[in-house]
Amino acid sequence: MYSATKEEIAKTNISEEIEATFYKHTTADYTKRKTKADFLLSHQALYFGLNMKEAREKVIKDGYLKELMNIEFTNIKQQQKYLKMQKCLKAEFPA
Repeated sequence: MYSATKEEIAKTNISEEIEATFYKHTTADYTKRKTKADFLLSHQALYFGLNMKEAREKVIKDGYLKELMNIEFTNIKQQQKYLKMQKCLKAEFPA
């Protein structure tokens, strides 16, 4: 799906523009993607654009989002940033 392995993505930084989309609970502007991590995270942020409860439930139930979220950054600051972003995303999950 990506032109990089998870290991390669895990070595890159998360840009401030993509990080901000998670705190705003919005989808990412694709023109703002700068790094390999940004590409992955912009796909995660698509979840914020799902307006139907059924669509949100399906991407969770079918494991699509879980697969996208399965990454650990090698840089501790990037990993901490990523975990904070994931809290924003998980706060949107249906109960």
